[in-house]
Parts: sequence; structure tokens; C-alpha cells
Amino acid sequence: MRRFFQNGFLVVAAVLCTTVSQVGCSPQVSSPPKLKDYTCQGIIVATASRFISDSNDASLEQFDFIAMFPKYETGKQQLVERLLETHVPQSDLPLDTCSIPEPQFANKTEDDHNVTVSLVDAGDMFVELGSGKMPIPTRTFPDLLKVIDGVIYSASPNHGIDFIPGQTYTIKNTGADNIGSFEVVLEAPNDLGEISVSGTSPGDSVPTIVSGAPAVITWEGEGYGDEIIADMNWSDMGLNWTMKCHMKDDGRFVIPAVITKQMGSELTDQTYEMRLSRIRQVSFAAPFITFGVFSFVASTSFVVEFDKMN
Repeated sequence: MRRFFQNGFLVVAAVLCTTVSQVGCSPQVSSPPKLKDYTCQGIIVATASRFISDSNDASLEQFDFIAMFPKYETGKQQLVERLLETHVPQSDLPLDTCSIPEPQFANKTEDDHNVTVSLVDAGDMFVELGSGKMPIPTRTFPDLLKVIDGVIYSASPNHGIDFIPGQTYTIKNTGADNIGSFEVVLEAPNDLGEISVSGTSPGDSVPTIVSGAPAVITWEGEGYGDEIIADMNWSDMGLNWTMKCHMKDDGRFVIPAVITKQMGSELTDQTYEMRLSRIRQVSFAAPFITFGVFSFVASTSFVVEFDKMN
């Protein structure tokens, strides 16, 4: 009997051990953590801006060149461009249309505090203008706004790089560990020349836009195929308002009466800033860059008045 129970115990113990080994000792099958996808974007912007006024004999002009290569989590392009303030006017409007005037609200979300942007080093960078070759200086941001760090390339006329309408700009870099070398070429557009709003040049006197009446904008357009974007900004009832128009570069556009009727403030002495921007762009590619765009912006800003008809 003792042997029988001993054998029985041994048999039961063996079964239990086998069961435990199958259940408790087998490895758990789990999915590996999903790696985040990252985008490395190439942003090169040359901006020639001028401000004209009837109180100044000459327009105020400025030229800036900037290049950066932000690396960030894929899907956060708009947020990153807002943080970096790339200053390239953009619009999703169809050609020859205007947006409805609307107030601007801060679009901050939780992602504003979670996004991390690394400005990648692209090696030494140069601009070739004709027979001249000028290096583009770099600036380093060790910790900008606690979400952006890295290298940015920037230059101005003080560095020998200026706005020359019709001149071909060739941008080259030597490449670095995280970005390969590339070459991108773009011809600078002309400025917008003589501008008028409703028949008045901003250099002569402040143009007036009448509520409920069409406003005719003219400029020296070449029909080259560039984009023209008009931005208009003003304040009313404690809010900042904006309106955009997306236009063909043919030298003439009419803001419809239905749009001007919705513009303006009840304040009779209110003034507004209008900016016309001619935009020329070309894409480029390089190893480790997901996509890149070289943009040339020639913009003109001036003040307009608004006549609120009763």
C-alpha cells in the first residue's frame, strides 16, 4: 500500500510538474513596441520684403535668407512650421478667390508641449550668385523654447547675400552625418513694382477700400506662373482679424463686393495692413531628407483705410 501511494504520488507530482512547466514556464508572446516614424524636412526661404508709405520718399526694404532641417515626429508638420515661423505665405484657396474675413485665435493644443524638434546639421552651406560664392553662417540653439534645438543657417546683405531680381541662386551643402549633400537652383522673382488699390498708389496716399464695393488691386505681373497671395490684417472688438486672397500673377485682381462688405471696423479711424507676396518655389531632395522646398518670397506691405458705408 505504501508503495502504491508512493507511486501514485509520484505519478500525480509528475503530471502537476508537467502542467506547471507548460503554463508557467512558456515565454509570453507580445508585440514589440511600435517605433515612431520621423520626418526630416528641408526648409530654405529667401524673403525680400519692402514697406511703402506716402510719408516716406523711399520704401523700406529688407532681405533675409534662412535654411533649416527640422526632424520631428511624422504627422506634426503644421505644428512644427508654426513653432519655427517659416514666414512663407500659404493658402489652400482656389486661384482667384478670397477667404471670408475671420478672427484669428491661438491654435495651441496639447501637442504644442509634447513635440520635440531637432534642427539637423547639414554641413557647410554656400550660395552661388553668378561667379560669386558666399558661405552661409550658422547659429546654434542649444535649447529654444525647450522643444527645439540644433543648427539654423541664416544670412543677410551684411554677409554679401542680397536680393537680385532675375538672378539665379544656387544653394549647395557639403553634407553631414544626418543629411547628405544637395544642390538646389532657383531664379529670384521680380518685385511687384507699382501697386495700386482702387486706383491709388500707397506711395502717393493711403488707399481706401469701400464697404460693399469691389476693390481693384493692380501690380506689375508677368504671368510667369508664380503665386500671388494677399494678406490683410486688422483689429476689431479686441480681436485680430485676417483675410486672404489667392491670385494669378497677371497684374490685376478684384476683391468682390461681398467680401469687402464683411470687412472693416466700426471705428472710423481704423487702418489696416495689406501685404502682397509673389512666391516662387522648387522642391529638392537629399539623402535622409524626407522632402525639401526652396521658397523665394518677394512681398510688399502698405497701409489702407476702410470706409464703412452706412
